[in-house]
Amino acid sequence: MAKSIPAAIRSAARPLALPRSASVRGAVAQAAETAGPKKRSWLAGSVRREEILKSAIQVFASKSYQGTTVRDIAGEAGVSEALLYKYFPSKKALFLEAFERSNRFLFMKFQEVLKSSRRPADIAKGLFLTYIGFLQEDRVYPRMLFLAMAELDDPEFRRVVVGGLKRTARLIQKSLRQAQSVGMLRKDLNVEALAWVMLGAYQILALMKEAGILGQIDSMGVARIVDPMLALWTRNAGNPE
Repeated sequence: MAKSIPAAIRSAARPLALPRSASVRGAVAQAAETAGPKKRSWLAGSVRREEILKSAIQVFASKSYQGTTVRDIAGEAGVSEALLYKYFPSKKALFLEAFERSNRFLFMKFQEVLKSSRRPADIAKGLFLTYIGFLQEDRVYPRMLFLAMAELDDPEFRRVVVGGLKRTARLIQKSLRQAQSVGMLRKDLNVEALAWVMLGAYQILALMKEAGILGQIDSMGVARIVDPMLALWTRNAGNPE
């Protein structure tokens, strides 16, 4: 009988509460009322930069990276192109910052899951549930992911996309090695390859979200598809064949 997933992992895997722009604007406005002119100007600039970034994400998601111009983004944000360039040197810089921000947030959630348990079953299911929750909350991330992958011939895109994947793979590999060291995972398993297979499964989930399929499937049911694989990975863990 499969053991239940610890409460810490279930908590980390809940739909993620990303910062809401309204609350950010409210906090900034309240601070601006009590700050001097220089402080208020700096806050206004930081909010404007954030609004430009949000507008860029919406335009990229609706038009594609290649189909988007700086003029499109400036128009969506309600600013001039000159003002946009004050905050971002290029369209590419805008896209990559938005993409990296989502990746950093997801990486942080993965860290929380991996710190909560060493059991391979908890790790695999917890990461699946966390990623599904992330996709359900951030509706444009799958589109941004595939747009970024389409630009991998560009060295800067490759650095960000592949670098993010490698960073996540190393994180998962570290946890799998720890499970091997305490006899919870077969020592003859190639954890490097196993981590990349898990990352590949996450890309399939992103594709399912982009295709409108993910919402039709029970999240726990998706997480349980790893049970047969886990049975193989952990069989005779202390004495691999």
